[in-house]
Amino acid sequence: MNVSKFFGHILSEKICKKELACAGIVRLAIKDGGKNPETININDLQKIFSTTLKTRLENVGIDNANDVAKFMLSELTKNHALFVMSA
Repeated sequence: MNVSKFFGHILSEKICKKELACAGIVRLAIKDGGKNPETININDLQKIFSTTLKTRLENVGIDNANDVAKFMLSELTKNHALFVMSA
């Protein structure tokens, strides 16, 4: 599974921005956290969504960045089985 594209799509729908840009934000947030998007595990992704993704969203002017980060965490939990099966 391409984590950046998958969660970029979800982020795109949530904040009404282009999917490619959102996939980039997710990818950069993962890299900011010192992880590789191709090999990241679910525990690290939870930390990324709580920290560097939130910061990236704030940096690009998303007003409700904290709420969006919480939403992304809930989506990660909701899609946990899919994420684990594809690893």
